[in-house]
Amino acid sequence: EIVAYLEPRLGPMFRGVFDVAGQPSDMSGGPFCFIVNTHPSPEPGHWVLVAHSPHRTPVAFDSYGRFFGPGFLERLQGHARTNADVDQFRREHCGQLCCAAAMLFRDRGLDVLRASA
Repeated sequence: EIVAYLEPRLGPMFRGVFDVAGQPSDMSGGPFCFIVNTHPSPEPGHWVLVAHSPHRTPVAFDSYGRFFGPGFLERLQGHARTNADVDQFRREHCGQLCCAAAMLFRDRGLDVLRASA
């Protein structure tokens, strides 16, 4: 559902949806974003948006506002993260919130995503 929603709206700026160990094969160019799950496929988990712009520190949006590192998506450690205010009130809304964050990134860029999400 996430792919079906974002592909027509973001085109090549959207690089797909991946499990906890995955990422796009091409991490060059930009700006671009993708969504990663906190668990291996097909196990259900939580969705996180990762946004890249050339020559910038990537930004990761977690709707619970957690820090990335040991115990939580360690491979995203070093990414900037969005505002630490918790935005998610129901656990099943993480996909929708990632889609909204992706649209904000498309329309306003990396700095606004980092400050506003």
